Amino acid sequence: MRKVVMWFLVVGVCLTSCNKNEGGPAFKSVLEIDLGNISKKNSKFSCYVVFTNNDDKASFKVKQLVADLKINGKDAGTPLTDEAIEVLPHSEFKVPVHFEIHPDDFITVAEGENYPESLPVKLEGTLTLTDANGKEVKVDFSHEESVVINIKKEERQEEKEAKKEERKAKRELKKKEKEEH
Repeated sequence: MRKVVMWFLVVGVCLTSCNKNEGGPAFKSVLEIDLGNISKKNSKFSCYVVFTNNDDKASFKVKQLVADLKINGKDAGTPLTDEAIEVLPHSEFKVPVHFEIHPDDFITVAEGENYPESLPVKLEGTLTLTDANGKEVKVDFSHEESVVINIKKEERQEEKEAKKEERKAKRELKKKEKEEH
């Protein structure tokens, strides 16, 4: 009986370790999400949606990526990418997404208030690929994360204040040097 069980275990291990991964394309992650300068009327959203082609033989071409974009829980639009990208067998590939957003649609900041430090972003969609025979393959994806906001206006204001303080310190130092001589 033990020999039979051992034989099945050995055969099972051999069969599973010898199989090639023929899973095809799969979603992996979303990288480098950038909301642009949301202190302006229009801003440029960008990111890379990363996929893997787990098939050891098949290559594909990206036909289209369509996604629903939600920022701060509100609809921010539908990015569409139709950049032709070659996908090699057993490889990882990035699909760039660039989309103009309107910050007033998802965030309201009253006069004198500061923007939040980050906003929740959700990107859901479908990547459509074609194989060598022209057959379409669809891969659904969904990603959520909190994205840090970079406000150029606030950064410039902080730089301006820092320069002002630096000039003031230099003037005081010169004044002190004159008094000592």
